[in-house]
Amino acid sequence: DTPELTVTIPKGSTGNKEYIANWEEAHYYNETSDTYYVTLSEATDDAENNSRISVIKDANETVAPTIAEGKNVTLDMNGRTVALKGGVSLVNNGTLTITGESGTLTSTIQAIDNASTGILNKEGNCTITGTGGYSTIYNSGKVTLSEGTIASAIYGGIYNKTAGQII
Repeated sequence: DTPELTVTIPKGSTGNKEYIANWEEAHYYNETSDTYYVTLSEATDDAENNSRISVIKDANETVAPTIAEGKNVTLDMNGRTVALKGGVSLVNNGTLTITGESGTLTSTIQAIDNASTGILNKEGNCTITGTGGYSTIYNSGKVTLSEGTIASAIYGGIYNKTAGQII
């Protein structure tokens, strides 16, 4: 479901006027704020604490989405694929829960850069893959895995820094 667009034509408009709209298809839906987004970086930048963002259409991302420190965000893969392209990783400085009974988050380098302040929870049967870089998840914070798949085409699934924790 995509949102409706309302166009208001100014009262008293006369003559022939041409109105142009540029449509962009939404790929993400913030269930908490009832807002649609074209890119994951827009959705994560705008997310309030305890937001739930659902992927509603497969997407290719070229700008690094970031979860800010102090924010708690859930990303529901919803059976969809999000491909991080061009050396882009999802950067987690807050608390990020990736969930979904299916779906894939993939990157041409590591898919997730979990910072020292980051708490990453992997739930549901969705998949996180990396096709380059050192690992799929570069962890300096805390990672909790409950189910699903983490796969790497080159090295390990998780590169755990000295201070990082995997539960």
